Amino acid sequence: MPEVRSIHFTQEMVNEMKAWKDRDEEFEPFTLGYTWNGVELSFYCATQGEADHEICLMFERCGTDVAYSID
Repeated sequence: MPEVRSIHFTQEMVNEMKAWKDRDEEFEPFTLGYTWNGVELSFYCATQGEADHEICLMFERCGTDVAYSID
């Protein structure tokens, strides 16, 4: 059976997500890139749900001061 993990959001993470979501009402697909433990990661986000998931995961892994790119 796969491991089930819970995500714990800090208030700072919640505020960052709210600011992110307020930037543009109409979602446009994008690629999220960042480095985690020395490995460059890149994720294509085709939907708002995928984007929310990947951004939250990035913040959970790296903290809110992570350098990232959106292309």
